[in-house]
Amino acid sequence: MKNNIKDVFFEKEQAKHTKVKLDILREYVIPWMRKVVLNKYGSNSCCVIDTFAGAGIYSDGSEGSPIILINTAIKFIKQAEEKNFKINKILLTFIEKDKKNYLQLKKSIESVIGEKLKDGELSNCEKYPTLFIAVENGTHETFLKDLTDSVENIIPTVFFMDPFGFDLPFELNKKILSKYSNVELLINFMYEEINRFIAVESVQKKMGKLFGVKDMSFITKKLEKASSEERKQIIKGTYKDNLEKCGAKYTLDFDIRGERGQLKMSMIFVTKNSNGFDTMKEIFDKISNTNGLEYIPLTDIEEEQVRLEGFEEKIDKSKELSEYIYELEKGKTIQINNLINIVKEHPTIPSKYTKAALKKLNLEGKIEKVYRRTEVLVKRNTFPDDAYVKFI
Repeated sequence: MKNNIKDVFFEKEQAKHTKVKLDILREYVIPWMRKVVLNKYGSNSCCVIDTFAGAGIYSDGSEGSPIILINTAIKFIKQAEEKNFKINKILLTFIEKDKKNYLQLKKSIESVIGEKLKDGELSNCEKYPTLFIAVENGTHETFLKDLTDSVENIIPTVFFMDPFGFDLPFELNKKILSKYSNVELLINFMYEEINRFIAVESVQKKMGKLFGVKDMSFITKKLEKASSEERKQIIKGTYKDNLEKCGAKYTLDFDIRGERGQLKMSMIFVTKNSNGFDTMKEIFDKISNTNGLEYIPLTDIEEEQVRLEGFEEKIDKSKELSEYIYELEKGKTIQINNLINIVKEHPTIPSKYTKAALKKLNLEGKIEKVYRRTEVLVKRNTFPDDAYVKFI
């Protein structure tokens, strides 16, 4: 039985809930790189920073986040080369505090790329000239303090923050979000442990640093008589609210449950960009509809499997979205491309469901006509991006 904080957090083998977390990272990186690097108005460059990199692989041989990120970057570079797309540079930075893990991480990465890395320096890969990798034996806190203190502007960057516990100073999130515009954060919010220890007096200072507050009493008092669902809303809601107060325009969270149905962790995504927000909504939607990983209500814990929350498979998302769209646009006319941009800001449903939602509204007789600027009607139940839709 796990009796202390260290035992609770330490994990040598890749558990099912860990796989889901890494699948989210894996699925998001290539779409993000494609949108950022291939943007004709950008610098054709991007960066991913993993500040709790670990050893690169688990004891059972499964890949950790650094190896996943390197293989994903290489895959993207190959795809771009095949299509003659220009890439300037892709930077991958891995920070690991534990010396033994750091040495193993460096060895694992060198095995993947087939060449040696410089200690604590950015290494340009000979086989993939647009790929740069840095591995550093340091801490999340020191690295991010140095970065925000010394670097005024950065290329588009994803920060992957995956601590073993709750040693994740909120002040650093605040610095990143207030200083840089083109950044996204993917944070593993270790809910099970945070919920367990949040009222423990000996860790109140660390909890205060996690939430970005000096006094935790206003949170712990709310939790005294709260149900499990209310506790979740208070704990996660406070954290997300604080992120939004310091510059996050969009936040999205995806809950991952353990084999007993308990809430293990929540992947919290933070961005200022609606395209990034929409892309992550699509990834969450895809992950939650993978066989064996669909949403399961809290009361249904008969089968032992990973439980995911956020998108219930039984919900017809296009129906829900059609109601949302009609509520906003009833009696109005809007270009479909503009409507898609509006849907990108929906709190949970990705914009890919927009045209399916419009088909539903059309069948329900809530659309008067769909036409191009010349007043020429388009083919029934087609919704070209440049067309206009007039709602009844």
